[in-house]
Amino acid sequence: MHPLSDPLRAVAACLLIAAGFGVAVEAALAQSIPIERRIAHPNSASILLKTLEARSDSIVLSAIIANPTDRELRLNRGRSLVLADPARGLYRLNPPLDNPELRIPARSELAATLVFIGPPAPAAPHLGLLSNEGIGTTDNPHDDAPVFRTRLPIPDRSGGDEVQANHPNGAALLVRRVIAGANACVVSLRATNGNDRSIALNRDGSLVLSDARGGAAPIKAPAENLALVVPPGDRLDAELVFDCRTLDASGPLTLTTNRGTAGTTDNPYETLPVFALPLRAARLPDGAMAPTVSRASVAPIARSQLAPPTIVAAAVADPAPGLPPAAPIAPPVNPPPISVAPAPAPVTPPANRPSTPLPTSVPTSVPQLEAALRATKSDRGLVIVLPADKLFGPGLDTLDEAAEPLLSTLATLIATTQPRQVIVAGHTDSSGNDDENLALSERRARAVAAWLAARVPKPRPRFVESAFGRTRPVAPNHQADGSANAQGRERNRRIEIILRR
Repeated sequence: MHPLSDPLRAVAACLLIAAGFGVAVEAALAQSIPIERRIAHPNSASILLKTLEARSDSIVLSAIIANPTDRELRLNRGRSLVLADPARGLYRLNPPLDNPELRIPARSELAATLVFIGPPAPAAPHLGLLSNEGIGTTDNPHDDAPVFRTRLPIPDRSGGDEVQANHPNGAALLVRRVIAGANACVVSLRATNGNDRSIALNRDGSLVLSDARGGAAPIKAPAENLALVVPPGDRLDAELVFDCRTLDASGPLTLTTNRGTAGTTDNPYETLPVFALPLRAARLPDGAMAPTVSRASVAPIARSQLAPPTIVAAAVADPAPGLPPAAPIAPPVNPPPISVAPAPAPVTPPANRPSTPLPTSVPTSVPQLEAALRATKSDRGLVIVLPADKLFGPGLDTLDEAAEPLLSTLATLIATTQPRQVIVAGHTDSSGNDDENLALSERRARAVAAWLAARVPKPRPRFVESAFGRTRPVAPNHQADGSANAQGRERNRRIEIILRR
């Protein structure tokens, strides 16, 4: 932000604040660009993207969605339809209340207005559109949760006075202007909440305006919303007054939310997000008066809309341009007998570790093996989740001897079902360094894949290793107050196995 040199502009800025700056310039901030891009999936579904509009509280895509398949499709399973900014994080969909998963009926086509919560970051290079990432597939012609991926342009919103920050929980904070008077400073801002729970920006008066010398100005919180709570899917517009008589408002300032609380900057489940935005204030001319009372209002962000579907013809061959049609799958005729790897000899555990009790009866049939491993069937294949704590010691990447009975059962299932591909993915919790977590998950995935490959008889399936570190939690790593969630972290430390036929 740059100080205003023209006194008239300063007075006009002050008047805009008093009248509700956000409402006055809402239309001016919206920018729309044409796209005209079709993305398709081998199951014959497609999305024709028409336009992208950047608003001050959301990003809006207009699209035509076609589903000529004979099954219903879902585009937003597990809140997975998102826009991704490579530098700022995710913008989550604000789905229709009556269709949160974006279920598209079979053999239908419809127009859609897709609203993603949060203003686009200034000067963002591009946005990535992702659907069902980590849930569906990009190449399965029978998938009812198709993965769509494409890169989208975005209007250039740089060059203004706004300062913005995004949080991994889906919240965004946009500061539009700071006005410094003789006794008070006024911050005009908008906060958007793309989380699935309410967030607060000012718990116990923790929203602070500070200067480069370490001085801090307390907020005069608005009586109607002292904690500045923003419900999920809503936005908060506020003109906040700070007693800045002890601040050097002529230099750089910092606005910090939830300062000194248990809030975090990187927890995707955070309800007390910490933002720290660098600002500069515009001085009011002598005699001009800044507002003395903070004001805040909450309003819902527009939701996505789907038009009534129209019936279209069933899917035909060659559903996706540039992709060969899927070959017909014939059932096997007199399949050869399956050889199953013999169970390894019992291993005596070290004296300092309790032994893992073996089942009273060894599973041999496929249903018994799947039940023993708690396997679940999905569009991706047969999914088995192994707790990392049962395979490895804390922070280690060498398989524990106590893990062999569990892995032997898995090896028997692989040998029995003969999948064409075995995907082994490593995951960690959020404690520790991100790079170290990613490397640990990679080494653990490699260790499990190597153990299985050495014990599954030929012809062996193709083993594919992948590592995600802390980036794909299945449970909160933190409690609502910011403390560690031991049970959630234990669930996140895992090895996921997917058997694909």
